[in-house]
Amino acid sequence: YRVLSYRSAAVDQVAYTDDAHAGLADLGHLRPGQRVSVVVRMRNAGTATWRNSGERAVTLGTDQPRDRDSAFRDGAWPAPHRAATLTEAEVPPGQIGTFRFHFRAPLRGANATEHFRPVANNTGWFAGSDVSFALRSVPIVGMAATPSGLGYWLVAGDGGVFSFGDAPFYGSAANIALAKPIVGMAATRSGRGYWLVGADGGVFSYGDAQFYGSTAGAQLNAPMVGIAASISGRGYYLVGADGGVFAFPAGDATAAPFHGSMGGQPLNKPVVGMAVHPTGGGYYLVAADGGVFAFPVANSAAAPFFGSAASMQLQKPVVGMAMHPAGTGYWLVGADGGVFTFREAGAPVDFHGSLGGTPPEVPVVGIAASRTGGGYWLVGGAETVTAFGDAGRPAESPLPAPLLPDLQRVVPPTLGPVPMLQRKAVPAAALACAPVGGRRATCVARRFQKIAGRVLLLVGSGSARRTARVKFTAKGVARIRLRTRVSSRLRGQQAALIVIRRGHKRRIVARTHIK
Repeated sequence: YRVLSYRSAAVDQVAYTDDAHAGLADLGHLRPGQRVSVVVRMRNAGTATWRNSGERAVTLGTDQPRDRDSAFRDGAWPAPHRAATLTEAEVPPGQIGTFRFHFRAPLRGANATEHFRPVANNTGWFAGSDVSFALRSVPIVGMAATPSGLGYWLVAGDGGVFSFGDAPFYGSAANIALAKPIVGMAATRSGRGYWLVGADGGVFSYGDAQFYGSTAGAQLNAPMVGIAASISGRGYYLVGADGGVFAFPAGDATAAPFHGSMGGQPLNKPVVGMAVHPTGGGYYLVAADGGVFAFPVANSAAAPFFGSAASMQLQKPVVGMAMHPAGTGYWLVGADGGVFTFREAGAPVDFHGSLGGTPPEVPVVGIAASRTGGGYWLVGGAETVTAFGDAGRPAESPLPAPLLPDLQRVVPPTLGPVPMLQRKAVPAAALACAPVGGRRATCVARRFQKIAGRVLLLVGSGSARRTARVKFTAKGVARIRLRTRVSSRLRGQQAALIVIRRGHKRRIVARTHIK
């Protein structure tokens, strides 16, 4: 008789951003709670036929050590230590079997290398090779809203930036070896750029955000906890946990005037945030106990003190503050999502709700006011954004960074200026591009139906940009192929599918990068 053997040989493994496989997922920079689709293919290198049912059903189990519960497991897994069941009904020797499953990043962040190996029920673990994934998720630490109030950015501790609504992505520090973690971000007045700041005071500029200086390399008494843009738009402030304030560019009283700080003075609790008065004549610091410090002290009219939560019995520490756009009040937020409103008498600075009664699983880390001041967003470390009042939560932005600054150049100037993303009923699409023959790229758009309007494909940016008119089949189908001559340097560049509709309204309906 013949002894049947179970042995596997890894063929390939791919992680995608979604089930449509529209783009590749970066497993080293996952957002807390993010779900990615994974496909693993393995060759049957043994003598036994693999089956997905019966007493010897084949599954993909956790390895090193075996049968451990995975920190990145998804709720759809057969078990915490079993990622997937074999997709095919049977896989004879020499053929390839497929395992499909999802990773979900832990809400509190994690860093692990996950190993997997096939196992047959009532038989045992397979000999041969296993597969492994290096996974990392970092909690969100800050938020900044766009000037329109129709979008926002979130930043993670590793410098990863995530764009929502009409907030374009201009870059991140996710692939930079940071001396210290990122602790906050601030948007430029135009909304076409932002700054990130690290705990060491290092500043990273993106889009139209100019670099005006930093405290990186300086001897600090306490770590930095935040950054705020100056009202002039030509500078910013850094604030430390000891209440120290650093204005940049240094010595420029018109760009970012220094109004004072708590540096060197005793604090009951560390400072956790900062807000600049809309007039630019002053700013506020807030401490973890809810204490608020208004500057300049000698001119209370420049930044009026409206009150604080220092005398309240807080359930959780205060983690941030947001200024009303009119300068007539501000909100403080606690780690449990409790919101505290302070305002001048009769001012329309209202309490719009909070999470205080139902604290989130992951603590809240910040608050941002809506454009009108009629609402605010609360953001948690797991990228959980909760909107109150008129701060309606936007959908995720499909607009990649290299495309927005040059968008005007690819459409006839007679069409007028390009507005931000329009909330119209444009079909969602999945776009994938790959180089062909070195100097061409083939792009495929799925789930995209023909609509009234002009459709363009943009590939690359700057002088290397290429555009192509999209043509549909006779049935107006949702799957299209097109080719455009591109240089080899476009590998890794962005590609976007744009719809131009009546009324000169434009929208990016899909994006990807050339692999």
